[in-house]
Amino acid sequence: MRFKCLINKEMTLFSALIFIASFSFADDNVIKVEQIYPGKVDIKTFQVDQETTVDIYGKGAKLKKRSRNVLCYGWIINAETGRTEWNSLKILKNKFIDENGIFPFEDQVTLNPGVYKALYTAVYDNDGIVIKDFGDLMESIFNNWDDEDIFTFHEDELRMIVKGQKNRFAEIDRIFYPIQKNQKEVVSFYRVSANEFKEKSFSLKADTKVVVRSICEKKDRQFYDFGRIYDMKNHEVVWPTEETVFEYAGGGWKNVMTEEELVLSKGDYRVSFVSDDSHSFNDWNVLPPNNPEGWGIQVLCQADDYRNIDFSIKKYVPVIGLVKVGNNAVLSQGMELTKDLAIRVICIGEYSSGDVYDYGWIENAATAEIVWKFKGSNTTHAGGGEKNRKFNDIVELPKGKYLVKYISDGSHSYEDWNTTPPYEKEYWGISIWTIKDFDRDFIKLVNQTSLEDENIIVKIDKVGDHQKIVKSFSIPEDGLYRIYAIGEGDEDEMFDTGWIENIDDEQVVWELTWRNSKPAGGARKNRMFNGKIYLSKGEYRAHFITDGSHSFAGWNDNPPGNPEKYGIRIMKD
Repeated sequence: MRFKCLINKEMTLFSALIFIASFSFADDNVIKVEQIYPGKVDIKTFQVDQETTVDIYGKGAKLKKRSRNVLCYGWIINAETGRTEWNSLKILKNKFIDENGIFPFEDQVTLNPGVYKALYTAVYDNDGIVIKDFGDLMESIFNNWDDEDIFTFHEDELRMIVKGQKNRFAEIDRIFYPIQKNQKEVVSFYRVSANEFKEKSFSLKADTKVVVRSICEKKDRQFYDFGRIYDMKNHEVVWPTEETVFEYAGGGWKNVMTEEELVLSKGDYRVSFVSDDSHSFNDWNVLPPNNPEGWGIQVLCQADDYRNIDFSIKKYVPVIGLVKVGNNAVLSQGMELTKDLAIRVICIGEYSSGDVYDYGWIENAATAEIVWKFKGSNTTHAGGGEKNRKFNDIVELPKGKYLVKYISDGSHSYEDWNTTPPYEKEYWGISIWTIKDFDRDFIKLVNQTSLEDENIIVKIDKVGDHQKIVKSFSIPEDGLYRIYAIGEGDEDEMFDTGWIENIDDEQVVWELTWRNSKPAGGARKNRMFNGKIYLSKGEYRAHFITDGSHSFAGWNDNPPGNPEKYGIRIMKD
């Protein structure tokens, strides 16, 4: 075996020397792309003015490690189409690999006039090398190379050289996607790296045909690095659509690409591209796509249509924006509608296994009645992780005073995601928008505390474990008064409950029970009373008592839908 390896190594070295010596560098241009450390790509761009045959030679590596594999290889693509013209991996199986995992390559390829890229990478590859037999398995287990040894010892060997005639072949400044003479660039985000969010807005004065190109990351029907075109007036993602086709982009199995032509209606748009914390330009954790510089999104239009585009658009701002919400947040904003009004509500939150965890709602400030709430049945998938849900629709509200609220739990929120974030992560929370610009005149923002307290006679809320709270209050005149209470119980017993006592005769005039309450959202044991009772003029005490578990900020099961009102309050009706 050793003798055979030595013969093969000598023959390979001999043939390589003859091959290199046969070139006449005086009449040729030479481009060299070299070995770099894992996850990086060295890229050179060159132009072919006439059909020509170029010579390609160099060395790659196929290295097996205990936990993952390493590949070093080169390839050439057409910069305009993204098509791969040549790849050293395609000839790897026919080449000798020495005992260090190094393989030489030499080849020729004929190229038509155009712009091309020569690329070389070193990358970890967990799925690109197949273990075929027991010998491969043992080698993969026991051949435990160190990165430093691999990329230092072979530093002068790992590269690809492309050589062509001077009058037909020359290196040029690096470009990404050459734009055709009849096209203009509207928005371009190239070479997007990890944890980036890029966006740019533009306005169309007329319906306009555009071309969208994108190379991104998709796995198991979910996108991780992706681009979007957003209609800012109608608050809708208009690209990609369900008809958009993403194809394999080369390299790792999760690299996908698309090029699609569509017509955008007159209006205002925002183009964005977002990336997660891994597998992006020059930080690839599997083989990079054939055109790694195109990682991002590009929007083009016909040159004649560029006059339809205006980049000085108005800024769209919600009336209320409780967004970019983090963990363990309880947010609220009061508003008063001076007329019956239709508003747009955008709410993005977390819904899983039949329960909501990050969510918003709107309640009537006078009655504490929830008039709209984020739930599984009225939302759609918001992109990213399956539990990301979105409500984006019109809600009609009568004239009155309201509280807009949002609450989050201790995980998966803005900038602290435990799975892939939604497409519009900046809207995580709840926001209120007007349908027409002049509708803002009919919405008045009000301090949440003053609005809540306006009708409250007594309030005991946000009650924790092992609490026994008593508050006295006066009823100024006989009449109907609203009681709002949330507690914990089952059909036999209430564990967290409240009641009202008449001070004069110490009689209980009302009590929160299972039978007079209804589900409060969340766990089955969460119970709520929201109704009117008759109280005579006089002095009273409000009581609320809790046991040692499942209370505000200390839930042992899903909290109620309005957790900050855990307790009891008496209000003017």
